[in-house]
Amino acid sequence: MKTPELSKKERLLRRYAEGRPTEFYQFDAFFMTQADSVMPADDDGHCLMGSTVTELRNSDVAVRVQIRAGTDAKAALQMLEKLTQFVRAEVDEAASRAFAPDGERNFYCVQDFSEVPF
Repeated sequence: MKTPELSKKERLLRRYAEGRPTEFYQFDAFFMTQADSVMPADDDGHCLMGSTVTELRNSDVAVRVQIRAGTDAKAALQMLEKLTQFVRAEVDEAASRAFAPDGERNFYCVQDFSEVPF
């Protein structure tokens, strides 16, 4: 009897299950169709944010750039330039501790949340 072929999702889940928990900094850029006080967009409608993330990874790649298929090339380049400036500002503020392991760095905040009512 032939074993049924795994779906793409099933193959990915099996591969991820073999990964080890890896902490990294994720910086995102995206369009905000309706910006608000928590997620303000710039004049181009772009919003930038950063966070610490732990995911299952099988590689030791230091920096990875991912651009979703179908993204407009001009918009992707604009957002990459903004993300570069954003990361540079983070490094300037936190110095060498900007990307230190958890517990050894200063936590950074992407936006000023002082006016958010919570």
